[in-house]
Amino acid sequence: MTSLGICLKNETVDQSIRMLLGSLNYSGIVDIDCRYDERDRQYKLLDVNPRVGCTFRLFVDHAGMDVVRACYLDLTGQPVEAEAAQKGRKWLVENQDLMVLPQYLRDGKLTVGEWLRSLRGLRETAWFDWLDLLPF
Repeated sequence: MTSLGICLKNETVDQSIRMLLGSLNYSGIVDIDCRYDERDRQYKLLDVNPRVGCTFRLFVDHAGMDVVRACYLDLTGQPVEAEAAQKGRKWLVENQDLMVLPQYLRDGKLTVGEWLRSLRGLRETAWFDWLDLLPF
């Protein structure tokens, strides 16, 4: 599960997934999980789901369009004016990140400083939003 997601283009994964979905004649929403295997330097397909995934808010364009909004507009016959997702957009699942942090620190995979720097530029979190506090 993603704890800190960063939206970056990966041509290798993009081409492979497009070929897979094209060979299946699939059209529609899909949530796909891949992992990079350092042993053979290959991406491995882990999971394919024909639905909106929990990380859908990672892939928001500059106008705020996301997959759910695009689906709603399409299903109601309204125009969908979507752009590419914002490169470098960060999205955090707070409880997941805090749950794995101690293990990463113990294993020496991350320092506290590196963790704090990884949060720079964070655009959105899964659970907390300052606007939820309004009008209080």
